[in-house]
Amino acid sequence: AGTLAAQAELSANSWEGSLNRLSNAWAETLGNIITPETVTAFADGLNGVLSIIARITEALGPIGSAGLTAGLLASFKDVGRDKTYSPSVI
Repeated sequence: AGTLAAQAELSANSWEGSLNRLSNAWAETLGNIITPETVTAFADGLNGVLSIIARITEALGPIGSAGLTAGLLASFKDVGRDKTYSPSVI
């Protein structure tokens, strides 16, 4: 019995045990904040978006996907656009 207790303590204090406790705490916190139906709807919506992205990247191939990603990142960062500065209001 002493050996089993020692192994259980080592497991609880290990990296995996810490991650399990964190996962359980996260799941409990989410359960307190949102309903399971909301989580399911969000997961289904995200799955739909990822399915569309997977189809697009499959059609474009690796090089086209890299180009699309670079273009999207550049547009989000406003690369190539003149900077607009608003006057300071004092």
